[in-house]
Amino acid sequence: MTFNITLCIFVYLFVPAAMAQKSSSPSSSTEQESGKSLHYPELEVTPRASERLRIEAEREKKGLEPWKVHWAIEASALSTLVAGVTAYDRPEGTEQSRRDNNKWASQAAIGVGLGWLAITSYAALNYRPYKRGYLEYMSRPKQTLREQLITERMAEEALETPAQFGRVMQWLSVATNLGASTYIVSTSAREGRIMGFISGIVSFSPLLFPSRWQVVEGQHQIYKKKIYGPVAQFGLNPDSRGKLIPMWGLSFNW
Repeated sequence: MTFNITLCIFVYLFVPAAMAQKSSSPSSSTEQESGKSLHYPELEVTPRASERLRIEAEREKKGLEPWKVHWAIEASALSTLVAGVTAYDRPEGTEQSRRDNNKWASQAAIGVGLGWLAITSYAALNYRPYKRGYLEYMSRPKQTLREQLITERMAEEALETPAQFGRVMQWLSVATNLGASTYIVSTSAREGRIMGFISGIVSFSPLLFPSRWQVVEGQHQIYKKKIYGPVAQFGLNPDSRGKLIPMWGLSFNW
């Protein structure tokens, strides 16, 4: 009986004190462990957005690489320009109204073509979005998990910004070049209609061949999705009688 009472007193006196001391310890280690247990796609993707920024910033330094970013828009603009020059003063008919319409259509096509060539040339000479984003990334602290997550998310924004700008340019290029080409076809003689038809087809090239900015951002999103994506497997497994049968499996990683 004496042993049982003593044990009860020991448990009553010392166990609550030990639990109170444990609960009063700093919670920083617990927060760090809980942070490590969380999985952030921004930190697990390979390559990270910051690494992709560095790669693309190095690519921007190469001589002709900035000019290749919008080559599809440049090809569409050049074809529209050629169509405008070809159709100039070649109306379908001899009426003054047809001559005026042909003149306006040719000037519009020439203006659209020269305008897009000027825009893409300015971007190739002066706009360096990846270099700007990487320099901003390098200037931020990256010691703690929170700081790394913030910088990686800002690096992803630096990848998304030029991609969004590229999509706006893509659709504006299609709309303006296709409109100018259609105007050429409707107001010009045979030679002008042929070139207008060709430039109208070429005006869709930015949709078929997106800019480098859009490709880079799209690839990064694909890499992030693969982290939690399903894995499909196909193989031969034995059934209850030991006979091999083909089977297809789908597993998810969380």
